[in-house]
Amino acid sequence: MSINSKINEIKEIFLVFDDPMDKYTQIIEFGKKNAGLEDSYKNEETRIYGCASLAWVHTTKIGKKYLVKTDSDTFIVRGLLNILEYVIN
Repeated sequence: MSINSKINEIKEIFLVFDDPMDKYTQIIEFGKKNAGLEDSYKNEETRIYGCASLAWVHTTKIGKKYLVKTDSDTFIVRGLLNILEYVIN
């Protein structure tokens, strides 16, 4: 599936909701599904600075592709990062 197809899929999920709080809840649900990172990958090198929450992005190159794994200490940021993982991976 292409990146554009994945982006459109995410857009369709959020178009269902009229109430912004429902969209917020959906992002949190995405965050609950995020497997997170092992503690060894939660370090200063993988940390996202400027975020009010603690958040990390770890990438691994496999051939010509990258695998992205993310984590955060809050479900809302974890959910946003989970969407990023889905689109990129």
